[in-house]
Amino acid sequence: MKYSLSTAHCDIKLKDGRVAKIHFLIESTRKDVPIIHPDNFGYARDKSSPVALQEQKETVHFSNFLDMEIHVRLSDTGLPSTNGVDCICNEATIPSGSFVNLYANPAAIYFIVTLTSFGIRCKP
Repeated sequence: MKYSLSTAHCDIKLKDGRVAKIHFLIESTRKDVPIIHPDNFGYARDKSSPVALQEQKETVHFSNFLDMEIHVRLSDTGLPSTNGVDCICNEATIPSGSFVNLYANPAAIYFIVTLTSFGIRCKP
């Protein structure tokens, strides 16, 4: 298992013109699992090998320490669209003081956080 901590932040422009920064602490937990890559016909060479047939999806833990509700949209295939159309993603609304677990490939995580009471989006 591999553990890592990183940070991300984004600027939010308030209606009165002020700019605030929202900071995110990102904790990653990863297992090294080899992946079978089938040939052009969809066949794996060694079917008895103890490897995964799909990419690894790990739990991404989102905790909301803000004093307001947030909505999180998470994707591992590219930055999620803001309108929800054509988005292959996980999403959840998280009340203040709560948390949720979503799933994504830990090698490529993209997310958008929306402050629901203001309708303001942030893409770290």
